[in-house]
Amino acid sequence: MDSTKYIPTHGVELWKNVRGMHMHHKERLFLIELAKSIESKFEQPTIVNIGIAANYGYCSMLCLREGAPNARIIGIDIEEQGDVPDVLGPNTEFVIGDSGELWRDYLDEKIHMVFVDGDHAEKGVTRDIFGWAPSVECDGYIAFHDYGHYGKRGFEHVYGVRRAVDKNIQIGIWKLIGDVVSIRAFKRTC
Repeated sequence: MDSTKYIPTHGVELWKNVRGMHMHHKERLFLIELAKSIESKFEQPTIVNIGIAANYGYCSMLCLREGAPNARIIGIDIEEQGDVPDVLGPNTEFVIGDSGELWRDYLDEKIHMVFVDGDHAEKGVTRDIFGWAPSVECDGYIAFHDYGHYGKRGFEHVYGVRRAVDKNIQIGIWKLIGDVVSIRAFKRTC
């Protein structure tokens, strides 16, 4: 199946036409609002999306682009995701590799938001936190998908997200700014 077949090309409310169960519509709207906020606060922001999910129509990437049409968006996935669909814009790039290691390639860059939806094992999320969180600029965000599914039957494969976030996000450095369905988001304080 062509994962881009449901992506509209008109550039308006891209996320509404993505099919699949990857994200609840309230999560999509929240992600769009986070991206809008980042674009309003920072000149030429950079957003990192860990876990591209081409098989779900690039849902999170479309939401980020909807909210931040001028941002640089870096999508990271462990598996090949194909070419960047035109609808995501020229300032979008896909990087194939282990997000728990790739952060080293971005040490000299300003990162304004990280959306984590890759490896859902506690160890994998912990590696993403320790790798990417220190690079987020003051007033920037880090958000985790599948945090709110902890303890729900049928979601055992994502329990590591909540365990890793609860153990490793330091309150004081990070302020909780939202819980929407299964996304938990924090703002970096300085």
